[in-house]
Amino acid sequence: MSATLGARLLANFQPHERFQMRVSVAGNVALVLLRVKSYLASQGRLAAEDQTGASPVPHISGVLRCGLIHKVSVLVHVEVLSHEPDFSVLSITAAANEGLFHQHAAQIAVQRMVQQVRSACGARYVTC
Repeated sequence: MSATLGARLLANFQPHERFQMRVSVAGNVALVLLRVKSYLASQGRLAAEDQTGASPVPHISGVLRCGLIHKVSVLVHVEVLSHEPDFSVLSITAAANEGLFHQHAAQIAVQRMVQQVRSACGARYVTC
């Protein structure tokens, strides 16, 4: 599937793989979300507001390309579970509709996002 089909279309397909990780982040939640948004925009594309759905918590969604030759589109959703002035807990979830050969694209996308957040904000793993 192409990333140009949009996050909504990708979300309608039953994903073969889902992966989620929680990450604790030292830093202001607005700055963390800004860095996540910047990473998604530079490495893939951001989902539009009408594609992500309503959520009572701050969140950002986008589509990244993963897999062996970056052919698998992965929907990545990052939301803030809790936040204090200098500390936040994020939930990073990815869903991929893989083909015949499973490449664990959702897991790779989450790990890439965690690595980016960790290097930009000083994060550590909480739970998988």
